[in-house]
Amino acid sequence: METMDIPSRYVTADFRSKPVVALAELMGLEGQELVLVENAPDIYSPILSGIASHRHLPRLEAIDVNRKITLLTNVPIRDRLLGLIALQKVQKYWFMWSLSDEELWSFFEHSKLAETITGQFNNIAVPASITAGGVASTIYQVSQHGVRGAAAETAKGLLDSPATKKVAKLITNNPEAARAIGGGAVACLLVITVLNAVASRQASTAKRELRARGLLAYAEM
Repeated sequence: METMDIPSRYVTADFRSKPVVALAELMGLEGQELVLVENAPDIYSPILSGIASHRHLPRLEAIDVNRKITLLTNVPIRDRLLGLIALQKVQKYWFMWSLSDEELWSFFEHSKLAETITGQFNNIAVPASITAGGVASTIYQVSQHGVRGAAAETAKGLLDSPATKKVAKLITNNPEAARAIGGGAVACLLVITVLNAVASRQASTAKRELRARGLLAYAEM
């Protein structure tokens, strides 16, 4: 993947008119950061493209991208861009724009498969604020110690949440029954429900990126 090819792989109108600014927006830059990019596209174009393709670059080219970033005189944007490189090393799937076409397709198909499998369990609509990471600690406590055995301050938010009440209603037809039914049942259904919601959001995000790159057939859009 050539660094200078990154903006050209997108087919949307913003990339046709202002490709460097569009890439910066896609990568999450905003406000004064976008102003800096728009005023100096020759400087930021190779840097942003280098960040987007950083994981795929030969070692020396990746080092050169890092060097160009460290030479930036604006400290906030310099730190922000170095952070984007560091975060890719933690979890590449946090940034759809960092994935190759092959990785993006694979991630989309995996997420759709996970959504289909977990969707067989009568899942419920989960608020955007509820994620697998956000409920993991409470789910573990509930499954290990039961609803009453979980720490009250930890379990209360989950037990009183709309998601848990909907899970309880699926089991008992009583949305207030989460505290009375077995902790294992609550934990299991919540895990499946949250995984389904996360998979659905991941599939949607990947599909949006595929669409922006012009990789979807009309029937798939």
